[in-house]
Amino acid sequence: MDAQNWLRQRLFEWTQPGRPGDGYVLVAGGERAGGLRFEHWSRESAEGETPFGRWVFKREGFWKPRYVALQGDTGEEVAVYSPRWSATEGTLLTGRGTRYAWGVTRFFGGEHALRDASGRTVFVLTRGLERSRWTDIFKQQ
Repeated sequence: MDAQNWLRQRLFEWTQPGRPGDGYVLVAGGERAGGLRFEHWSRESAEGETPFGRWVFKREGFWKPRYVALQGDTGEEVAVYSPRWSATEGTLLTGRGTRYAWGVTRFFGGEHALRDASGRTVFVLTRGLERSRWTDIFKQQ
């Protein structure tokens, strides 16, 4: 099965099974599909892997940071994310020159989306598997 079909057929979930410094595990359909491990306590670099490859992520700059994704085996730059000053929006530019916009889709920031140049949503990130409601506040009382 090719990577695109494999990705389209799954709901992914990032989990942090151990301590905060242990990294994250990407789970799809109850199976481990990859992982992300930070190399340093400052979180300036991380290494990620899936069945389709390995990547290195590096933060560059302080006042105007950018995040670079490198192919793990070759060191080739495959994407650069440049956040706006608010850090809730930004631009993702791939090594092939494709530009995507990253931004908040819900007022309180519980959901983000990656959109292509035409505005079509290609990826959505939602915090948690269940959506909370205002009525959930009163259930604990």
